[in-house]
Amino acid sequence: MNLKVDMPHDMQEFILDQVKPQLRHFEENPTMELKLEPIVQNLAEALKNKCEGVWQVIITTGTYSAVSAHVPKRLYHVKFGRFVILVWQSSLY
Repeated sequence: MNLKVDMPHDMQEFILDQVKPQLRHFEENPTMELKLEPIVQNLAEALKNKCEGVWQVIITTGTYSAVSAHVPKRLYHVKFGRFVILVWQSSLY
């Protein structure tokens, strides 16, 4: 479920393709220890390689409130199962 979107559809799909397999694994095994840091790091690196610039990535299972400055067309907040994924590009360089 999209929460806030200012990003082309193909980039949204790219982000979800990067994280869905790992997050689905946690969804299917709810007692498994959550190790989200590698997923976050891998997504940030994949975005940097694909689109350059500086990317911020957060994956959380809890409540959040966020305000961020972002490059136009580079903001994506989405809910996937119990996870909320927040991604934005903060700088073009």
